[in-house]
Amino acid sequence: MHNNTNTTTTQPTPHNQQIADPICTFLFAFLTLLTTRAILIDIHDILMERVPKSINISVLHDRMLKLQGVEAVHDIHVWGLTPSIALMNAHVNLSPEANPDDALHAYVW
Repeated sequence: MHNNTNTTTTQPTPHNQQIADPICTFLFAFLTLLTTRAILIDIHDILMERVPKSINISVLHDRMLKLQGVEAVHDIHVWGLTPSIALMNAHVNLSPEANPDDALHAYVW
């Protein structure tokens, strides 16, 4: 009868291998952060509901005022839903003879 007991001995890890593992981990983490920086900035801007960089609120306000039937525009809010889709809401005062549907669907940007 053979007694099959697995007795494996572990060799002590050399000191340079113990240091190399955390160094490689930090190097990989640093490279990952560098390569994903632009995505992280976009995510931050979306989560903070920041005005997209491609939209100038004062230009948007001026263009809305030039639409037929629009008398006043105030309380404009613009934010990004995705990096390529922006949303906006605003309080718009129309003249009494203006058609609200025409003003709503007018091309501004």
